[in-house]
Amino acid sequence: MSTGPLSLAAAFETPVTADRRGGFSKPSRQALDTYTVNINRLTGDRNRPFHGHTVIDPEEKPKGLGAAHESFYRLVEAAVEAAISAHDSTVAGAQQ
Repeated sequence: MSTGPLSLAAAFETPVTADRRGGFSKPSRQALDTYTVNINRLTGDRNRPFHGHTVIDPEEKPKGLGAAHESFYRLVEAAVEAAISAHDSTVAGAQQ
Protein backbone atom coordinates (compact mmCIF):
# COMPACT_ATOMS: atom_id res chain seq x y z
CA MET A 1 0.00 0.00 0.00
CA SER A 2 1.29 3.43 -0.92
CA THR A 3 1.91 6.15 1.64
CA GLY A 4 0.79 8.74 -0.91
CA PRO A 5 -2.48 10.65 -0.72
CA LEU A 6 -5.78 8.97 -1.53
CA SER A 7 -7.77 10.44 -4.41
CA LEU A 8 -11.31 11.28 -3.38
CA ALA A 9 -12.43 12.38 -6.86
CA ALA A 10 -14.53 9.23 -7.29
CA ALA A 11 -16.86 10.58 -4.59
CA PHE A 12 -18.38 12.69 -7.36
CA GLU A 13 -18.53 10.07 -10.09
CA THR A 14 -22.29 10.17 -9.60
CA PRO A 15 -23.41 13.80 -9.91
CA VAL A 16 -24.56 15.45 -6.70
CA THR A 17 -28.09 16.82 -6.76
CA ALA A 18 -29.06 20.08 -5.12
CA ASP A 19 -30.78 20.06 -1.75
CA ARG A 20 -34.31 21.44 -1.24
CA ARG A 21 -32.98 24.99 -1.16
CA GLY A 22 -31.02 24.57 -4.39
CA GLY A 23 -27.56 24.33 -2.84
CA PHE A 24 -24.89 21.81 -3.71
CA SER A 25 -22.47 22.47 -0.86
CA LYS A 26 -23.96 20.27 1.86
CA PRO A 27 -24.91 17.36 -0.44
CA SER A 28 -21.34 17.48 -1.83
CA ARG A 29 -19.83 17.30 1.65
CA GLN A 30 -22.15 14.39 2.47
CA ALA A 31 -21.16 12.54 -0.73
CA LEU A 32 -17.50 13.08 0.09
CA ASP A 33 -17.92 11.77 3.63
CA THR A 34 -19.85 8.70 2.48
CA TYR A 35 -17.16 7.90 -0.06
CA THR A 36 -14.31 8.38 2.42
CA VAL A 37 -15.93 6.04 4.95
CA ASN A 38 -15.98 3.34 2.25
CA ILE A 39 -12.51 4.00 0.83
CA ASN A 40 -11.04 4.02 4.34
CA ARG A 41 -12.69 0.67 5.08
CA LEU A 42 -11.22 -0.69 1.86
CA THR A 43 -7.67 0.69 2.19
CA GLY A 44 -7.23 0.79 5.96
CA ASP A 45 -5.05 3.34 7.67
CA ARG A 46 -1.66 1.64 7.77
CA ASN A 47 1.16 3.75 6.39
CA ARG A 48 -1.01 6.86 6.45
CA PRO A 49 0.97 9.52 8.28
CA PHE A 50 -1.91 12.00 8.40
CA HIS A 51 -5.67 11.96 8.06
CA GLY A 52 -7.58 15.12 8.96
CA HIS A 53 -10.00 17.82 7.88
CA THR A 54 -11.62 21.10 8.75
CA VAL A 55 -15.15 22.22 7.98
CA ILE A 56 -16.93 25.52 7.65
CA ASP A 57 -19.80 24.36 9.89
CA PRO A 58 -18.46 23.02 13.21
CA GLU A 59 -21.78 21.25 13.78
CA GLU A 60 -21.00 18.89 10.87
CA LYS A 61 -19.18 15.79 12.05
CA PRO A 62 -17.84 13.86 9.06
CA LYS A 63 -17.05 10.24 9.90
CA GLY A 64 -14.54 9.44 7.18
CA LEU A 65 -12.34 12.52 6.96
CA GLY A 66 -10.04 11.90 9.91
CA ALA A 67 -9.40 14.15 12.89
CA ALA A 68 -11.23 17.47 12.96
CA HIS A 69 -9.17 20.67 13.16
CA GLU A 70 -10.70 24.05 13.96
CA SER A 71 -9.04 25.98 11.13
CA PHE A 72 -6.91 25.67 8.02
CA TYR A 73 -3.95 26.86 10.09
CA ARG A 74 -4.40 24.02 12.62
CA LEU A 75 -4.99 21.48 9.83
CA VAL A 76 -1.78 22.44 8.03
CA GLU A 77 0.15 22.55 11.29
CA ALA A 78 -0.99 19.02 12.17
CA ALA A 79 -0.20 17.72 8.67
CA VAL A 80 3.31 19.18 8.76
CA GLU A 81 3.95 17.74 12.23
CA ALA A 82 2.77 14.31 11.01
CA ALA A 83 5.00 14.51 7.93
CA ILE A 84 8.05 15.43 10.00
CA SER A 85 7.33 12.64 12.46
CA ALA A 86 6.86 10.10 9.65
CA HIS A 87 10.12 11.24 8.05
CA ASP A 88 12.00 11.03 11.36
CA SER A 89 10.64 7.50 11.93
CA THR A 90 11.68 6.44 8.44
CA VAL A 91 15.19 7.84 8.88
CA ALA A 92 15.54 6.26 12.34
CA GLY A 93 14.37 2.89 10.96
CA ALA A 94 16.83 3.06 8.08
CA GLN A 95 19.73 3.77 10.44
CA GLN A 96 19.13 0.65 12.54
